Amino acid sequence: MSQRLPSSDRWVTSRGSIPLDPFLVMGILDLPADARSNGGDPAVGGLLLERALRMQSAGAGMLDLGVPGGGAVPALSEADELRRLIPALRTLAARIDLPISVNTRRASVARAALAEGVAVIHDVSGLSFDPEMVEVVAGSDAGLLLMHLRTDSDEGSGGGFSDLLMEVAVELGEATQLAVDAGIDVGRIALDPGIGFDGSPGRSLAMIREMGLLDEAGFPVVLGPAPDTSDGAAGAGSLPDGPVAESVVSALAWERGVRLFRVRHVGAVLEALTLVRQMVEDDPVAHAVDAASASGGDPDPPVPA
Repeated sequence: MSQRLPSSDRWVTSRGSIPLDPFLVMGILDLPADARSNGGDPAVGGLLLERALRMQSAGAGMLDLGVPGGGAVPALSEADELRRLIPALRTLAARIDLPISVNTRRASVARAALAEGVAVIHDVSGLSFDPEMVEVVAGSDAGLLLMHLRTDSDEGSGGGFSDLLMEVAVELGEATQLAVDAGIDVGRIALDPGIGFDGSPGRSLAMIREMGLLDEAGFPVVLGPAPDTSDGAAGAGSLPDGPVAESVVSALAWERGVRLFRVRHVGAVLEALTLVRQMVEDDPVAHAVDAASASGGDPDPPVPA
């Protein structure tokens, strides 16, 4: 039996096939990076639940839970990650009626999260950290979000932006093939180019402008402009953090075909996405261009009234 083609407008997870058209917003829930913090602590769990409920009320379609990593090496030991993540996951699952994604590099953490019923495993290493991860996900019916994470050894390569784009596309392609070869259906796979983790903010913006390179593969592509830190402080390669920046970047990316967004400011981003969608759908010039593209002709501009 031949492998079916991927679809960029739906994402198959353990919570069913989730529509991505016109867009799906994932709310980021970071656990504190302090190893002394405990996900089962009532204070930590209460704050996390409060944020999750606000995101759900604002219109989030999914939540993404994890411990900020800050590089190719996990910030916490395996035991600490499990001790903090699983109690927090149980707190959310008891009160939140949204699919939950867990971001981790470790197969053991993914296995424990899957046992709690998570919908998606977000491997922030793109299957490059733990060789057992792909088999753990393949043995479930959860979705798989593959992120490109540039390692320190890549920083000195000296390549230009076009080289970076190709590197991201090639490495995510290799990770995708690894997942498919392990038996993970293409409909369960989505891609995250790791915006904000490679180079300067200028490169991150250029990457967003060229995200069609990844979209051509047919997999859903997620935009996550927010920095991977527990305190929201932007790193060297991060875009400005805040509701305005996230909203503008998300709206621009939506116009370029992105339909899946991983953000901190859910309400603001949803407002921006709704507005830009209305503007595009009500634009007669845009409709003329779309119609011409479909027919292979040149658009005739509308005659002014």
